[in-house]
Amino acid sequence: MTKLYRFGTPFKSGATVKEMAPTTHNHFLGNNLQVESCKISFELRLSDLDIVLGLGEMLGGLNRRGKKYRCYATDDSHHTPEKESLYSSHPFVMIVGAKTTTGIFVDFPGEIIFDIGQSKHDLLKIEISSASADIYWIEGRRPRAVVAEFLSLVGKPWAPPRWAFGYQQSRWSYPTADKIREIVDSFAKYDLPLDTISMDIDYMDNFKVFTISAANFPHFSSFVAEMRERGIKLIPILDPGVKIESGYSIYEEGIEQGHFCQDSAGRPFPVAVWPGLTHLPDFFNESVRNWWGKKVAELVRMGVAGFWTDMNEPAIFFSKQGVERGLNLVENFSKKYFHNNNYSFDDYFAARSALSSASNASEDFKSFYHVTGQGIVNHHEVHNLFGSQMVAATASGFAQATPDRRHYILSRSSYIGMHRQAALWTGDNASWWEHLALNLKMLMSLNMCGFFFVGADIGGFNANASPELFVRWMQLAIISPLFRNHSSIGTRNQEPWEFGDKILKIVRQILKLRYALIPYLYSEYMKARENSIPFLRPLIFDYERDTIAQRVEDQVLIGESLMMAPVISANATGRFVYLPQHRWLRWHGEKKKCQVLLPGTHYLPASLKETLFFIKENSCIALTSSLKNLDNYRPTVITVVGFVVSDAIFSLYEDDGVSNSVDHSIIKVQIVRKKIRMQLIQKGRFLSSIKRIHFKIYDAKGQMISSLIKMSECDTIRYDKFDSGWL
Repeated sequence: MTKLYRFGTPFKSGATVKEMAPTTHNHFLGNNLQVESCKISFELRLSDLDIVLGLGEMLGGLNRRGKKYRCYATDDSHHTPEKESLYSSHPFVMIVGAKTTTGIFVDFPGEIIFDIGQSKHDLLKIEISSASADIYWIEGRRPRAVVAEFLSLVGKPWAPPRWAFGYQQSRWSYPTADKIREIVDSFAKYDLPLDTISMDIDYMDNFKVFTISAANFPHFSSFVAEMRERGIKLIPILDPGVKIESGYSIYEEGIEQGHFCQDSAGRPFPVAVWPGLTHLPDFFNESVRNWWGKKVAELVRMGVAGFWTDMNEPAIFFSKQGVERGLNLVENFSKKYFHNNNYSFDDYFAARSALSSASNASEDFKSFYHVTGQGIVNHHEVHNLFGSQMVAATASGFAQATPDRRHYILSRSSYIGMHRQAALWTGDNASWWEHLALNLKMLMSLNMCGFFFVGADIGGFNANASPELFVRWMQLAIISPLFRNHSSIGTRNQEPWEFGDKILKIVRQILKLRYALIPYLYSEYMKARENSIPFLRPLIFDYERDTIAQRVEDQVLIGESLMMAPVISANATGRFVYLPQHRWLRWHGEKKKCQVLLPGTHYLPASLKETLFFIKENSCIALTSSLKNLDNYRPTVITVVGFVVSDAIFSLYEDDGVSNSVDHSIIKVQIVRKKIRMQLIQKGRFLSSIKRIHFKIYDAKGQMISSLIKMSECDTIRYDKFDSGWL
């Protein structure tokens, strides 16, 4: 059950997809509610055993207790434990109690503070920096039910093109066409599958958005076509800042048509980012989104497959006002020290941080405005929506150029609601074991907030990955929808062959396993999307009454059949794994006999080349043969691997993976007393390419029984619309 409490006149963020009548404040369920002229706050008492989940992209544990969190999109590449905010804002939390789960979604795109037991151990306090906000209160028995209700409120996650599940290679930077060719050639040489290459800021002419460097990419259109012919899709970066430069057409158009954010005097507000001094497009303005979309459409028609939108918190290196503030502090210190030898340590520390504090300064965010359909709004009040509005503008370009096809946009900043339009990556992490563990937790916490297609920079963006760390990160990323290796200029190269022959061989097997799992991963993702169940989730979602499973934060359930226990610590040759409720098959790939494990805690060996996967009792997964890429994915044979002790039901979803059509097919498999029955259920015109299914079924002793069945032997059912939902 969901209740809406409306305070003041909130800005309509677009986060929700259905209207609700507000409930009177007299029935507000929080404690100590205080509504002031520019602030709302309230509290909830926490019992010792309550677990707090959610908040999406945040540092800290999966259980959010013991820390303060600030929902205010922040460009900060130093992800150290004390930080309170990162690039996105996902203000949805769940308090999981002994009998009920309470979800709270604060729909306000400005600053929100969640103090979850940091100030007082047994108190959750929420402070909203405005007197206008929508607060949704969701009550349910289980976390799974509360998330389903939340997703019914904010809408289903984005449906990506299937090729987006392929391996993506990236670096800051592959600056020339020849360098990209070299990378693609090396993947072919080393027999490594590859689907996309990301193009960082060096592909542009002096970092100017919507330009191509003629020196580095002299024949860009033909180069894009060449890559597509090889099955490789190019994903250029788009930054929002438009360089202030006479003769630069994007700048000239923006000035002439009034497309840039303005200060209180109505002048375009200048900020410095990669190109130098720039203006920020006012993406809150529909005409600006259409203008930006037209520029995107030109590149899409050229054959560009997708975009990654960066720096869209928005990031501000500095403004003129910010530098002046910093220089004044330095000058003040200089006068006191050199002329009077009379200064305080406060003066020294203020001077030392003077210029660094000019970056992303709150004074700058309060200094420009947006022209919206709801009036003129100060940026600070809607700050967390800027990235989502840039994504909406970029998506409009795909709608203009390829309206019948799914688009691909990868964004650094987001707010609830953007999950319906784009993928998200978690920004500039580092090659630290702590960030590998954080990656796993963020995958699950972001799924709770509706962001299913997410991932981190494999191997870490900053610092230098060791061979062991790179392998373990690649193993975790097997189950991450976004499967992208990205690293920074000035760090070691992280292409798979850069770590030596031994590591290359291991990574090749990891990549081939990921591609083999595509039928299962894609099917489970699409079914999770339809059924509003997190695709990646912690054990508490399925075993909420198991007091041990409730506290497990380093294992992940993938769809309905599979669990992973990744190795996320250095120099480990194994790890403890908790197996809840059922027997589990430790799946080793092609082995004819696998270990069957009883419920409980086990220490399991895991050498560097081993990934710990488990198939749940009476469950199945689907595999395909090895692939070079997903460009023309049309398998004729798949393998269904099952661990079946009594009976099992498994369904495999398929569609064309490209279009916006809802046409699809479902292969439903029933295994009862060692007999297999199949049904092919078709929706619309989509026809499955699968002709045969190779069954590999493990019994209670871990022995495999093999069988090959032709699809022509199964029943076929056609239907024109959904009745009871998905199988």
